[in-house]
Amino acid sequence: MPANSVEVTTIKTPRTTRDRLAALTPRGTTLAEMIEILIDNYESTKTRERIAWETRLAAARADTVAFDRGVQVAGQLLEYLERREGTRP
Repeated sequence: MPANSVEVTTIKTPRTTRDRLAALTPRGTTLAEMIEILIDNYESTKTRERIAWETRLAAARADTVAFDRGVQVAGQLLEYLERREGTRP
């Protein structure tokens, strides 16, 4: 295989899925390129969500009173669930 060629494969998918993908794909863009765009968008969204979560968590941890109360409530809920599970047959 030449150095600049890309190995390709086939993805089996229902025609309806292929048609939906084709409907999203701008003219002049291949389905493979559109899949790359969708994957990039997904990864970008997940990264933004993770950063937002970490930001919220850092803000919560900065409020030590609220954070300590959250830990306390979480412990109480865990104890409740453990007692509840212990009463099941």
